[in-house]
Amino acid sequence: MTAVGLLHETPYADMKDYLDFPTPNKMFDPQKGHDLYVEYLNELVYAEELGFEIIALPEQHSKQDNIDPSPNILVSHLIGRTKKVLILPYGALLPLHNPIRIAEEYAMLDVLSKGRLLAGFVHGGLTNYMAYGLDYLKERDRFAEAWDLIVKAWTADEPFQWKGKHYQFDAVSVWPRPYQKPHPPIFTAGGASVSAAAAREATFGLGFTSTTDEIKRLFEAYREMYEGIHGKAPSSRNLAVARSVYVAETDRRAKEECEKHLLHQYRILYRPSMIANEKFEKSTSAHLYWASRLFLTREEYDGIIAKGNHIAGSPETVTNIILEQQKELGFGTFLGLFRFGSLLHDLAKHSMELFAEEVMPNLKRMG
Repeated sequence: MTAVGLLHETPYADMKDYLDFPTPNKMFDPQKGHDLYVEYLNELVYAEELGFEIIALPEQHSKQDNIDPSPNILVSHLIGRTKKVLILPYGALLPLHNPIRIAEEYAMLDVLSKGRLLAGFVHGGLTNYMAYGLDYLKERDRFAEAWDLIVKAWTADEPFQWKGKHYQFDAVSVWPRPYQKPHPPIFTAGGASVSAAAAREATFGLGFTSTTDEIKRLFEAYREMYEGIHGKAPSSRNLAVARSVYVAETDRRAKEECEKHLLHQYRILYRPSMIANEKFEKSTSAHLYWASRLFLTREEYDGIIAKGNHIAGSPETVTNIILEQQKELGFGTFLGLFRFGSLLHDLAKHSMELFAEEVMPNLKRMG
């Protein structure tokens, strides 16, 4: 059985053209922002009513493509308005934060929700480090150590001392402990996390800016590392794929309704981060994922569809494409991004409804 969830990026889509990162915050209208937060939260609550099993919320900073710098705030709100859906703050960007704070907040959310939390641990991209004034090439090395410290903080029965390369604590004793035993399931994402995920048996996810060919290579690397370390193959549930999705009554109508909104996402909302990454690459020896995504700003709608990044069409078409990708990639968790680019609430809601009614039942039956 495949788990089917909804990923939400909370975009501030009222941008006419892209600007260099970071975009001046004078362009953020607090009243509009309030209205968007309310609208987005209503969409997420509605996702549970429609039968989605997971709600995922990524953390980003100083970006108009995602105005959710602290997913835990929205998660806390959602816990009070939902009853059974699993909630995934995707992530915490571990190197940006004190790992003890992350351990405490995730444990608190897990207890509040009575065990509905999925714990997201993510490296995070360059612009998040720029927003916090941190050296990307140095600070991201904290990721694996922060991960291990958090897990020990959740599972140790007595206070312990931690003297690591990046973190030093004389006495760690996290209150509250998580509700789930030994701790909430851990999800990570992005190519930089593949080895950490395989070594720690975590769910490894890749998103809608990765082509199907790219995901296939990284999933194969994950499986090879996992089997080499653990002596067994990972469960399909250990592999997650996120795709932007739009469902309409016909293929033609789907394209007519969502094309300009999808192109807005890549050409306007994502481009500042891509440009910032490209500039950083040119000034260093680093090779950054988001710099390699610039090709998406030049792609037309059909090209993005052909590469597998976006799935759109009638319920039958969307079902068939997802099933084809599942057969090729072997994932057991699928996350759909239904509110992308400049797409408005009513269109996103209708797409979610058609997906839940006519697509989701077929996906939940796949292995």
